[in-house]
Amino acid sequence: MVTMHVPFSAILWVADGVFGPDHAVLAPSDRLLEISDKASRRGLRQAVVSNGEASALEPQLAALPEAETVIGTDDLTRAAEEMGLEPPEILLVSTSSATIHEAARAGFRTFKFSTLALDALDARLPSPRR
Repeated sequence: MVTMHVPFSAILWVADGVFGPDHAVLAPSDRLLEISDKASRRGLRQAVVSNGEASALEPQLAALPEAETVIGTDDLTRAAEEMGLEPPEILLVSTSSATIHEAARAGFRTFKFSTLALDALDARLPSPRR
């Protein structure tokens, strides 16, 4: 079986999983920061989404310097609209299986985040744009 990865143009990090109780809010891992930086250098836009107040999430935005905004909503389709993109153009990254399933039903590309899966996330990044 051949697996083909279709390019996406943005990453939507779900703060409640990636930066939630199991992960330090102000200190994403060095590997996660490296992947975020690499994604930025490859032309991918990035945003953080959370069902909390966006203004209360500014430390998360500062913790992930390549993210352009924090979107305060639990409506993933609305988050895509705020980025000005369609769900299929976005890779949604979350630790929550329920969020992943909801996002997949809405048409997002999805990635189930874990610290053990960071190399797989790195491999999903599109080739550098020329």
